[in-house]
Amino acid sequence: MKYHHIFKAVSEKICEVLHIQDEATKELYTTIVKQLAPGNDYTFTEIMKEYLAEYQQKSFKFYHHQRHSGFIVNRIEEGLEVIEVNEDTRFVTGDIITHLSGDSVDVLSDRYRKLLFHDAFEKQEWAPLIMKQHDAEIRRGSEHYHFTLNSYAIPEAQVISRDAYQQIIIYAPEQLALIQGNINRDTPIILDLRYTKGIQDLYDIQPEIILISRHTAGSAEAYAAKSSAFKVGEETFGALSTYETLELGPYTFEYGVTGERIAYPDVEIDNEAAQDKILEFAVNHVRNI
Repeated sequence: MKYHHIFKAVSEKICEVLHIQDEATKELYTTIVKQLAPGNDYTFTEIMKEYLAEYQQKSFKFYHHQRHSGFIVNRIEEGLEVIEVNEDTRFVTGDIITHLSGDSVDVLSDRYRKLLFHDAFEKQEWAPLIMKQHDAEIRRGSEHYHFTLNSYAIPEAQVISRDAYQQIIIYAPEQLALIQGNINRDTPIILDLRYTKGIQDLYDIQPEIILISRHTAGSAEAYAAKSSAFKVGEETFGALSTYETLELGPYTFEYGVTGERIAYPDVEIDNEAAQDKILEFAVNHVRNI
């Protein structure tokens, strides 16, 4: 499919879902897309992301390949704090990213305010923006580092068994069904959805506790909201919806059709780098059940 045919299909679907006619925006982006030569898949994908950001719908997502940076960050005053490292082990929890591709985080925050949905610091999701960057400047205590950024496949799920509980960590909803045979149903389950993104349904493993954060997005939000399990952590990303998809050659457009909501924890605890207070609370709660 040609780029402008893909754009036309997505723009028509957006108008249908949002019950709008936005000819000016469509014409602007149609002109941009038609000027793009074939073989520029990355640039086309980035243009489509910018187009979707015009509508400020967190449940809209357009992608070619699902990749991630190998670490997860929270926005703080000093920059971006690394709170989870799952692939790129050059980073450590607590690192502060001060610059990306030569620009300060403050400059990028202003430049990409639409892609950040104009969210406050404590709600911002930087994962897609990091994937746009080439390198990062890091502060680690009194030391400074410069890393060229990489991209990785979505991390595999983890089953961490302890005497009193199991911690199940997933990064994509479909991973639960794949690991169900490794889960001991006789031991209390802490289901860690803090970094789970995607729209597939989650296999119900009936956890005692669910961990959520600002990074929890998509069907994991719906699963948490509906579950009777005790929920600990932060308010979720805000893309809780019923989803449909539009497959366009090698591209996918995911979109929510029932508005957007947030899933809320029963006990709110900040997801921080210095100490995993969310997991600590969950473990103590399980041991007292």
